[in-house]
Amino acid sequence: MPVFSGNLSPLATRSARAVLGALVSLCAPAAAQWVDGGAGLGSIAMVPAARPAGLAGAYTALGAGQSALGINPAGLALEKGMAYSGSVQSGLTRIGAVAGSIPLAGGSFAVSASYMDHGEITMTDENAADVGTAHPYNLYPAVSYARAHGESFRWGTTAKLGRESLGDFEGSRPAYGVGFDAGVQYQPARKNYGFGASATNLGRQLTGYYEGDDTRRALPGALHAGAFYQPRGQRQLTLTADFETPFHSPYVVAAGAEYRVIPEWTLRAGTRWNREDFRNLRGWLDPNAGIEEQGGEASKLAAGTTVRVGPVAVDYAAQWWRDLGFVHYLTVGWSPGG
Repeated sequence: MPVFSGNLSPLATRSARAVLGALVSLCAPAAAQWVDGGAGLGSIAMVPAARPAGLAGAYTALGAGQSALGINPAGLALEKGMAYSGSVQSGLTRIGAVAGSIPLAGGSFAVSASYMDHGEITMTDENAADVGTAHPYNLYPAVSYARAHGESFRWGTTAKLGRESLGDFEGSRPAYGVGFDAGVQYQPARKNYGFGASATNLGRQLTGYYEGDDTRRALPGALHAGAFYQPRGQRQLTLTADFETPFHSPYVVAAGAEYRVIPEWTLRAGTRWNREDFRNLRGWLDPNAGIEEQGGEASKLAAGTTVRVGPVAVDYAAQWWRDLGFVHYLTVGWSPGG
């Protein structure tokens, strides 16, 4: 989230503080999930696709096709033909993404964009008087390329732009930034396990949110490492785990499982914990340890499903977020040649 400082007119200063206060109150319950408070353009890290959401983000090694974008672009190499997808996420803000990919230069090329629409926010001054409304809106277009080498190794990269606006009020202007993702996946041929690693949102915020704002922060970068395993004789079951190290917030551990009931129907579930959650767990297990509960991931439990009918796949996921209840994800994909 932006920090307001610098030389603004009194009206612009009040407007900026009003929008900031409204966004903080709006996003605080879910900040640990998709907003990195110590970074620029924090919401660029959001991934509204339903399949990784159903696994609580444990998707670095298992990621496939357009749903891997934002976590590990190497998974895009598994998209062999032309494909399109659209995702939406419910909650206090409107969040979504669209993507399209085609085979190109021996690999797969994708164009995508995610967005966050906060809707109309009422601004008030320090005396709680109404001073108007603002409409904050964020947009993150990106291009990606991934390629497989043999059956075992895949790599991919994404270049992305970020544009965030606090709304149309005196002194306000869009903030821009640029970032990159890169990742690899490795699965030994005819083996029942695989690995993945990626770096996401490496880049910087290039401009501020208003006239005189000289804030230039690094984006919410993170390193990811993951693995998946299919028990012998149970190839319809896949277990997956991730370790994520954000540059500006505590590490995260995520684990999940997928079960392919039939080729056209898959079930999944996952859980996600960060360093503060493990600290809190010690306090719950030992009430005499004197550990006071604090922080933690907004989402702990997730579940989802995929249903495929011909070239159309529908992914749905639900996550339980602290203080918000259920947050829902829906992705619809179409692969004409699939």
